[in-house]
Amino acid sequence: MSLVQNPIDALFNGVSQQPANMRLPSQAEESINAFPSVADGLEKRAPAEFIAKLSASGFTDPFIHLIDRDADNQYALVVQAGGYAVYDLTDGLGQTILYEASNTYLNLPVGAKASESFAVVTVADYSFIVNKTVTVGTIAMPTSQPTNYSRWYLPDNWTRADDGSRYYSPVFGTNKGSQQTLQDLPNDSDDVPPVNGDFYTIEGNSESGFSRYYVLRQAGVWVETHAFNGSIALDETTMPHAIVNESPGTFVLREFGWIPRLFGDDDTNPVPSFVGKTISDIGYHKNRLVLSSGENIIFSGAGDYGNFFRNTVTQLLDSDVVDVAVSTKQVSTINHILPADNNLMFFSKKAQFSLNVDQLLTPSTVSIDVATSYEMNPLVKPINIGPDVYFPTETGNFSRMREYNMTGSGDELTTDATDITAHVDRYIPKNVIAQAGSSNEDFMAVLSSDTPNLLYIYKFFYSGGEKVQSAWGKWQFATDDIIQSVDIVDQFLYMLVQRTDGTFLYRINLRQTEFPLTLTHNCLLDKRYIFQGADKVFDSTNTTFTMPYDIDAAERDDFRLMVASGLTPGRLLDPTQITWTGANTFIYPGNWTSTEVICGLNYTMEYTFSQQYHRTGDGMAITTGSYKLRSFSVVYENYATFNTIVDPYGNGNGLTEDIVTAGMQGFTAKTIGASTAVLGQPTFEDGVYMFQIYGDSKDAVVKLTNDQPYGGSFVSCTVEGFFTTRR
Repeated sequence: MSLVQNPIDALFNGVSQQPANMRLPSQAEESINAFPSVADGLEKRAPAEFIAKLSASGFTDPFIHLIDRDADNQYALVVQAGGYAVYDLTDGLGQTILYEASNTYLNLPVGAKASESFAVVTVADYSFIVNKTVTVGTIAMPTSQPTNYSRWYLPDNWTRADDGSRYYSPVFGTNKGSQQTLQDLPNDSDDVPPVNGDFYTIEGNSESGFSRYYVLRQAGVWVETHAFNGSIALDETTMPHAIVNESPGTFVLREFGWIPRLFGDDDTNPVPSFVGKTISDIGYHKNRLVLSSGENIIFSGAGDYGNFFRNTVTQLLDSDVVDVAVSTKQVSTINHILPADNNLMFFSKKAQFSLNVDQLLTPSTVSIDVATSYEMNPLVKPINIGPDVYFPTETGNFSRMREYNMTGSGDELTTDATDITAHVDRYIPKNVIAQAGSSNEDFMAVLSSDTPNLLYIYKFFYSGGEKVQSAWGKWQFATDDIIQSVDIVDQFLYMLVQRTDGTFLYRINLRQTEFPLTLTHNCLLDKRYIFQGADKVFDSTNTTFTMPYDIDAAERDDFRLMVASGLTPGRLLDPTQITWTGANTFIYPGNWTSTEVICGLNYTMEYTFSQQYHRTGDGMAITTGSYKLRSFSVVYENYATFNTIVDPYGNGNGLTEDIVTAGMQGFTAKTIGASTAVLGQPTFEDGVYMFQIYGDSKDAVVKLTNDQPYGGSFVSCTVEGFFTTRR
C-alpha cells in the first residue's frame, strides 16, 4: 500500500453520467447552482434579481418575445389568446398598448396554446406577429380605399401618396382586346389613336415564349398592369400583423400594408404558396421578410416587406419575391426559420435545411438543401450562439441537445449536429419548452416543463479551435416557482416566473464581476431586491419593511437581509430578529431608514465530486486494486465561507463542516463553524483547505457547498489516498 496523490486540475467541466472511470477528473457527479468558468474556476451562480411584478394573476401559457432595439429600448412582448402586453426590461413597467387592428387576429381555437401558436420577428420599430392557427386568405383587389386603410402600417419607404397604384385601383380601363406584341399596339399617329384607359392583353410570340402580360394607357404611355376586371389581394386580416413602437412607451397593433397583385394573372404571377395555408414562422434576411408555410419558404421583394408578388411579368427581376420548396424526397413541413452565420436555416421535425445561394439572393439562384437529418422537438425554436446552432430532440423521458456547425467551405463544406449531451443523456427531462444562449458568455440555458423551477445550463469554451469546456449543470430556484420563459439580452438572462401571488420578471447577470450598489462583492440572494425609501417606515423602535412580493412560510427560513452601506457593508442581519406581520411585510429592530438594505432568499451551491480513481501518468483510471481516500485539498480564491460534506461510507450520514476563511476569524467574536458566524462583515481570502475523508473511493461521497450569500471560486483539488493493486 502506497500513499498517492491525484490532481484535479480544474472543476469547470460540469456533470457527467458516464461510468466514473470514463469521466475526466474535472467532471462531477452533480453540479447545482454553480457557474463553471475556465478563467475563474467554479463559482456560485449569480442571483435572480427582482425586476417587477407584472401581473397579480398568472399568464395563461404565454408566448414571450424580447424586443432588443437598442440599449435604451428593451422590452418583453407577452402574447396570450386575444391580447398582448409589453413590459420594459429595465423596470418591468407596463407600456401603453393600443389596437388599431382588431384583436381577433390574436384569438386561438379551443385547446391551442399561445406559447406554441405565435411567432414574432422584430425589424427596427415594428414586430411582425404570426398566428400559426390562422389560414391566409385572399380578397378581390378593391376599387376604392380599403376599409381601415388609414389604420394600416406602412414602412418608412412607403407613402400614402402611392395608395392609388399600390393598394387599390379606382379605374380598370376599357378592354380593347389583345395584340401579339407591344409593337402591335396603336400609337398616336394612327387614325384612331389610343386614349388613356385603353387596356390590351399582349399574348407574346415565340421569341418571348408566348408569355402573356397586360398593359394600360396612362398619361400617354403604355404601362404594365394586371388582368382585366381586377386583380387579387392578400386578406390583411389573415396575414401577419405589426406591433409598432410608435413612440416611447406606446405600442400599437396594426394591420400591415400587403401589396396586391399589380401585374399579370394567376398563371404568370400566382398567389404566394402560403395562401390557403397557415404560416408556421417568420424571419428577416437580406432586407427581405421571410415566411414558412408547409414545405415552402417565401421571401418578400427585396426592401419591400409587404410585397409577395412579382413586380413585372415581362422579366424575372433579382429583387422579385422568392417562393421555393425545400429539396427533399420526404414530406418536410418547415416549423422554424433561424438566421445563422450570415445565412438562413430551416427546421422540420426530422431534417435541417440551409439556404443555398451564390452571392445574391434572387429567384433564379436560390435553393434550400438538406444540411443534416436529425429528429428534433418541433415545438422549440432552435437558437444560434455564435456560428453554431442548438436544438433539442427527445429520447424516451429525456431530452438531448444537438450543436449544428459547419466546417470548411465550397466543395469542402461539411456539416454535423453533435450531441453535446452524449455524456449526460439522462439529465435533461423531456418536454423542453425554451432555450436561450449568449455568444459573449459562451452559455446556454434550457427549460423543461417537467421541472419548471430548474434551468439546465451549458457552459462551453473554445481554445485554438478545440472545445476545452463542455459543462452541464442545473440551476435551482424556489420550489413553487414556475418558469414560463427564459431568454438572454446582452449579459442578462431574463425569466418570466409564475408564483401563487402573481407573475414576476427576474434577471440574472451572467457577468460575475458586477455588484449591487457600492458593495465590493456580490450579494447572492434570489429574488434580490433593494429596499427603496418608501419601503421602510420607523416607529421609534422598529423599522417596518414592505416588499413587492410575498414570502410564504416555507421560504422564510431562507430569507436574509444584507446591509449595503454604512460601516459594515456586506453584513448579514440576524434572521432570528425578523418578525413577519404579513406575506410581504415584517419588522426589524432599530432604525434602518437611512441604510441601504438588500433582501432575498438564500440558496445553496452544491458540487458533488465523481468517484475517485488512482490514475496513470497519462490520466487513465486504474480500475483494479484498492483506493482508500485520505484527504482532499481544495484551492479556493476570494472566499469568505464555504462547506465540505463528507460521507465516507456513502450511506447518507455525511458530516458537514463549515469553513470560515482566515480573514473572518480575525475580526469576529463568533465561534468558528457556528451558523451565526457569518453575521459579521465578510473578509475574502485565497488559500488551500485540506479535509479528511477516510473512506473507500467506491463508497465515499464528497461535496463542496456554499450556503451563504457570498461568492468565491474553487480552482482545483488534490486527492490523497492509499492505493494497493490488490483488494
